[in-house]
Amino acid sequence: MDAPHLQLNLNSLNQHHFDGAIDHVVVPAFKGDLAIYRGHCPLVALLRPGRLKIVRENSELDFYYVSGGIVEVFHNQVLILADNLTRAEELSEAETIREKEAIDQQILSQREGRNYGKMLTKIAQAKAKLRTLNSYIKSSRRS
Repeated sequence: MDAPHLQLNLNSLNQHHFDGAIDHVVVPAFKGDLAIYRGHCPLVALLRPGRLKIVRENSELDFYYVSGGIVEVFHNQVLILADNLTRAEELSEAETIREKEAIDQQILSQREGRNYGKMLTKIAQAKAKLRTLNSYIKSSRRS
């Protein structure tokens, strides 16, 4: 039987982060951002590094950076298993920019392509952290 609301269970490898009723959630799926509302069709999708946005029933917003993982939707139940998950307010813009700049320098100085794929992944993760932080900052200004 379907639940009268959308239920989210959010976990990372090391920690349980959220379990409760929500209005909807937006996840960074590989083919693009995916908004999941009550009544969504069943699905399983892989997550890319990006911003996870939770809209609670009272319209309160929560933002997380997710490094990757999986989302499953079935009968108004959303299960997210993330590799790593960080609340947006715990991200450091300065630290993330330094991370990205260090990786950019490594790419420029790299003569061989052995670690090129790993570096591109790290750059994508740093950019996703910055987008998550910017979304959080914008939503905080509206409150």
